[in-house]
Amino acid sequence: MATYAETLAQFACDLRLEDVPTDVVDDVKLRLIDTLGVCLLTSRMEYAEIAAQVARELTGTGACTVVGRGNGWNAAGAAFVNGALAHGVDFDDVHGPSIMHASSLVIPACLAGAEQYRVSGKELIVAMTVCYEALIRMGLAAPQQFHARGIQATGMCGAFAAALAVGRMAGLEAGQLAEAVGQCGTFLTGLRACADDGTWSKRLFPGWGALGGIAAVALAKRGFSAPRAVLEDRWGLYNAFIGVDKCDLSQLSNGLGRVWETPRISYKPYPTSGRLQSMIECALILRRTYGIKPEDIEEIEIMVGDETMRRWFQPMKFTPPTDYAARFSGPYVVAAALAEGKVGMSEFTEEKIHDPRILALTRRTRCAPVEEVYPLHRPGWIRVRMRDGKVHEHTEPYEPGSPDNPLSRDQVEKKFFANAGSVLPRKRAEEIREVALRLESLPHVRELTALVA
Repeated sequence: MATYAETLAQFACDLRLEDVPTDVVDDVKLRLIDTLGVCLLTSRMEYAEIAAQVARELTGTGACTVVGRGNGWNAAGAAFVNGALAHGVDFDDVHGPSIMHASSLVIPACLAGAEQYRVSGKELIVAMTVCYEALIRMGLAAPQQFHARGIQATGMCGAFAAALAVGRMAGLEAGQLAEAVGQCGTFLTGLRACADDGTWSKRLFPGWGALGGIAAVALAKRGFSAPRAVLEDRWGLYNAFIGVDKCDLSQLSNGLGRVWETPRISYKPYPTSGRLQSMIECALILRRTYGIKPEDIEEIEIMVGDETMRRWFQPMKFTPPTDYAARFSGPYVVAAALAEGKVGMSEFTEEKIHDPRILALTRRTRCAPVEEVYPLHRPGWIRVRMRDGKVHEHTEPYEPGSPDNPLSRDQVEKKFFANAGSVLPRKRAEEIREVALRLESLPHVRELTALVA
């Protein structure tokens, strides 16, 4: 009987563009556009400069591109830095039930692999699809179980999915590809010790996963043996970190090639945690609908479940210590939305997190318990009590950008142009978009990567 690594490897080797529905292909290309926009937005940030310096120091040169920093990087270094860019301000997409930050892993890994192995745009689309579908299923096999143990699922599972996609582009046959997957147990990451103190480590999880997948493929190509039962064995991924009795490993193969999870990944309209998107939306709708002024608010009441309380509403979240920590603070983002009427990049600065208008509202915020539905859904439910006795309330059952409350293509492209426009002229951004939309016609992906270099 085939192991799960062998099953996934066979899927990766066999998939052809003709097998992928048109709507999935279109969605993959739109996610590429969205992610490149986020990478351009973050490319000049301090943390990005440090990540790039370290990648240059630790890895060699090659034919790959880092967004905003040119060509001449090797695949591992490019994937590492681009992953940090894509995930750096939590503006990247996330698949709700699996809690996978999909594109910040998939696109850096696949772009690096495509440049290293000189594949066509058509082949890149197939590789990205393989990577998305495998990564999501790894999370669906144990929904929320990694996060409940203080581990980011993307970091923990990312190398496995990256190896499948990059190994396909490298021309590995199915047995070699299964060995590459087996090797990825060596490259796990994702401890969320940085989740509360606002330090930067979380930004590196997807890039390190992408790097691990690339390293695993290089080892497999040279015959370095690895356990093919790395996912289900008694010392495999799910037993070591969770226990297979708490998992449904059939999710690893259920629907492969028939049921497509990629279009069910949620886009983010706000540069903050996916769980907080619907709460921000509630606050903005309340402010807009009732003309709420922050000085007139007596109390903000946010209805949350136990897991949401534990991760986004603990006492330290009411006064986030850094601008990065503020992106994972429920009280802060709701207060900022009510005070500023928007939640964008300008709401996450060292100056803004100390704004007395916003902090006055976080001090007047309390939580009320409701039944937890996360991660299957990410609802928002806010009640605002005014000093004149009026009470305003709004509920969003699904977060904006999710499959049940989707952003339009125009909205996603508007986000891209806003992000890319922070460093590029509009004409160049339009060219990036047009080339990405005809990706399957490119003989080599360099036509696209040259535009973001």
